[in-house]
Amino acid sequence: MAKNLGNMSLEERAKYLALKEKYKKKLTPWYKRWWGVVLIIISGLILTALVAAGFYISNLTTKIINGQENELLLNYSENSFLNTINPQETDWNRIIYGPGTNYFLGVDDALITIVEFSDFACPYCAKAHKIAEQINTRYPDKVKFIYRDLPLHENSIDLALAARCAGEQGRFWEMHDQIFANQKALPLDSLELKPVIYDLAGTLGINAALFDKCFSEKKYTSNIAVDLEDAIALKTEGTPTWFINGRVMTGYLEDSAFITMIDSYLETLGKE
Repeated sequence: MAKNLGNMSLEERAKYLALKEKYKKKLTPWYKRWWGVVLIIISGLILTALVAAGFYISNLTTKIINGQENELLLNYSENSFLNTINPQETDWNRIIYGPGTNYFLGVDDALITIVEFSDFACPYCAKAHKIAEQINTRYPDKVKFIYRDLPLHENSIDLALAARCAGEQGRFWEMHDQIFANQKALPLDSLELKPVIYDLAGTLGINAALFDKCFSEKKYTSNIAVDLEDAIALKTEGTPTWFINGRVMTGYLEDSAFITMIDSYLETLGKE
């Protein structure tokens, strides 16, 4: 029970206040102490991050576009998709190499087939984007290079659509290079991004009306959805991810190291 200071002598009052000050910290609840406040703040930040990540992943994992503005509805749930697969019956070559509608460089009967799962908004993919052209120049009849979409960023779908719509007019690889070359300058806001995409397409001499019709109708979102679905089945975790004659490699690799690896592979096959 608190003491009545009015009934104390001056000496008793001084001793009581000194004793109270001495034990003040011990009597303070943990959540009012400095370390308790810090702990609460950190816990709140972690919880906020987890909730935000949950919403982001949920938004990514339930996607295919149904014509609404930039809205993805494809079921991107790894477990639900994998549960439908019988490993003994699955055509893994089809899942790795795609349905045959993806853009590629090289020849069909190449000794080596490289599949890249890439994202036009991924900075590491931008660093690696020239390797396709270099490989095609160096090994035109020995390597087939297939580009597949794994859009994981906010504007990735629009950028993938832009490349495919340019491809409709025979300019996929040119648009591929333009997007990656200008990646750092691309706006994050989707409304601001659209005119920039159209400007990039315009530098390639693309028919503006046909490009606008393709892009506005989201014509190739189902193709992008197939790539996403296959990436999930392959447990692809990031971009860029490469499948080289079916063997997986994830992450950025220097162009020279890539060329050395292909040279070694061809030497092993005795076909260099």
